[in-house]
Amino acid sequence: MASQAEDQLQEEEAARVFPNPADDEVSFTFATPKAGSADVVIHDALAREVKRVRVQAQPGSTTVVIAVKDLAPGFYFIHGGSGTTRKLVIDR
Repeated sequence: MASQAEDQLQEEEAARVFPNPADDEVSFTFATPKAGSADVVIHDALAREVKRVRVQAQPGSTTVVIAVKDLAPGFYFIHGGSGTTRKLVIDR
């Protein structure tokens, strides 16, 4: 049986943002322990929520494609699952 620290490490390793830097859209893959609704949230560098997308999660991992063409170029943080966070750069 995996420890909580091992579970968290596996979840963080499973999270991917592609392409990064992004232009019009970004794919975000994150670990999801069970099926159900999950929110993916993008925050700007000042921790203000700029976008929220609700997805139907699948057991294991979930991938969502998010349009980001409405966001200004800059640095962001994308969150999904149970606290997985990745840096996101939007560059045009």
